[in-house]
Amino acid sequence: IDHVPNKFAGIETLFLSNNFLTSLEGVAQFLNLRVLSAANNSIAYFVDLDPLSYLPNLAILNLEYNPVTQLPNYRYHVLRRAPSLRNLDNKEVTKSEWQNCEYML
Repeated sequence: IDHVPNKFAGIETLFLSNNFLTSLEGVAQFLNLRVLSAANNSIAYFVDLDPLSYLPNLAILNLEYNPVTQLPNYRYHVLRRAPSLRNLDNKEVTKSEWQNCEYML
């Protein structure tokens, strides 16, 4: 994700679906982000999701139709990187997922 002018840095919603992205690198410039849709891209590895850890307000994330979603314990890996999430891939994050997150990884 390319650097954008500072006037856009405060956005709270960002749609990046269908862009052939292989990583979320560069998303950290949007510190106020609450909603991120990056569905139907080419994100394949957990390390490509590491920039999520720089988004303290991220509540809703959609990564559907990325190869990474097929990896074992995918939801737990995302939750580790984005502890403020309430909804992942159009599914509410449950209390039991949060509780199990520490033990699954």
